[in-house]
Amino acid sequence: MGNEEYPLPIDNVIGARINSGMIFSTLIIETFGYQKPDPIKYLLTKDARLARRYILALVECNKNKIDLTGYSLSELKNKLKLIGMVRH
Repeated sequence: MGNEEYPLPIDNVIGARINSGMIFSTLIIETFGYQKPDPIKYLLTKDARLARRYILALVECNKNKIDLTGYSLSELKNKLKLIGMVRH
């Protein structure tokens, strides 16, 4: 049994949502006009929420044509966390 990996252009991502369980959560990336990626299962809820924040922030930055080049990785993480903040 193998895995298929393929790039997912940010232009085709419209959002992300989480289904939470007792310990683990599933991250679902919502797309249009592109093959829907498989849900990412068995993430710790805090990790799923952080991934969703990053995805939502990247979608917003792409929509608003915000250039993220030139930031260090830690600066970028902090900016994306703020931009992608949603209620839990």
